[in-house]
Order: sequence, then C-alpha cells, then structure tokens
Amino acid sequence: MSFFRVIKAEVVRSFIIMRRYWFATLTGMAVGYGMLMLLIVGFMSRRDEVEGLINNKLGVDPESATNAALGFIIGIFAFGIVGTFSQGLQGMMRSGQLEQLCLSPYGLVTNFMARTMVGAVTSVLSSSVMLYFVSITVKGRLYADPVPTVI
Repeated sequence: MSFFRVIKAEVVRSFIIMRRYWFATLTGMAVGYGMLMLLIVGFMSRRDEVEGLINNKLGVDPESATNAALGFIIGIFAFGIVGTFSQGLQGMMRSGQLEQLCLSPYGLVTNFMARTMVGAVTSVLSSSVMLYFVSITVKGRLYADPVPTVI
C-alpha cells in the first residue's frame, strides 16, 4: 500500500512541476511535435524512395513505411524511458535527495521506482498526444499494436 501512496505523491509533484514550469512543458511538446512532423513529412515526401529502401533492404511490405517510422519513434521513446533510470539517480545524487530518500520510511527503492514509473507514464502520455496531433495534421492514421508497444 505504501508504494501506491508514493506514486500518488509523485503524480501530484509532477503535475505541480508541469504547472509551475508551463512554458518549458509547452516548449518541449512543441519541439517534439515539430521533430515528429519533420520525420513523418520526410517519409511522406520521399515515399517512393523510402518504400524502395524498405522493400529492398528490409524485405518489408512497401505500404508499411509509416509503420516503420512509428516503430522507430516508439524505440526512441523506449530508450528515453530507460535513460530516466540513470538520469534520475544522477540527479538525486547531485541534489542531495538520494540520502534523504534512503532515510525515508518507504526506502530508496520504493521512492525511486515510483518516481521512474510516473515519469515513464508521463512520457508515454505526452508522446501519445504528440502522435495524435501528428496524425491529425497529416490526415492519416498511425497504428500502433498495443501489446507489443507496451512490452
């Protein structure tokens, strides 16, 4: 039960930070949207070349160029979420929070896992919002299979 209590506190803390630094949150979303748009538009404008490369090099159906781009994007986000583990530990170590979390009643592992879990869910939600806006902008449909994406 204490793990869920820590998760609730981390969710509240992350919403306070997002509200306090709203400009940084919106700027990050805008930059992420712009980069995704550049990637998708690049695939769309050079569709023949991309389909030829995917068909010749990977042996994949030419219609799946957008799905290959989406898989690449999901891979980038997955590596980013894994990177939050090491960045979180380094940040807590530099700011002096690591010692405080070790001495808390819930312990370092519970606090760190809750913080990382909330950060990962927040990253996935913001990425989903950006992908939704990209699919609206290009008037297309980006399909991601839910089970492999979550795994």
